[in-house]
Amino acid sequence: MSVMTEVGRDLESSAGTAATSPSPPGPAVDGGHRGAGPAVAWVMVASWVLAAHFLRSFDLPFVLFFLLLPMLLAVRRAWAARIAQVALLFGVFEWVATTARLLAERRATGEPAGRMVLIMAAVIVFTAAAAAALESKGARKRFGLRTLGFFSAGPPSQPGE
Repeated sequence: MSVMTEVGRDLESSAGTAATSPSPPGPAVDGGHRGAGPAVAWVMVASWVLAAHFLRSFDLPFVLFFLLLPMLLAVRRAWAARIAQVALLFGVFEWVATTARLLAERRATGEPAGRMVLIMAAVIVFTAAAAAALESKGARKRFGLRTLGFFSAGPPSQPGE
């Protein structure tokens, strides 16, 4: 089955359920989570910031990859979420390397670097949080992800429960 067929089927199934049962405004009533929407939004922002970063160096393959990465999340499969997570973790390493390079340049020229380090630290944390957001309850349900329980509270469930 092609990816386009999977995307079409997922869109048709979500359109049918949205028309019959719209989600009410306000707090979630389905177990305390609002779905994968916030996680997908975080991934979109983080990947587009990475695309803008690579655009500055005219690295067009990475620009296109990070511009199109959020579209991959239209595929409701675990592998799509995992690819997005790996890409964002690559982004974290890119931000760390960029921070180190900029810090070295600032030190060489004697310019202050404190504000730059704080801003870059915020960008690094945001990108890592976007990758971790795909481990939320709503995202795990949407993409069919299975985790080892690192992000769940309480003891692991037994197979018979």
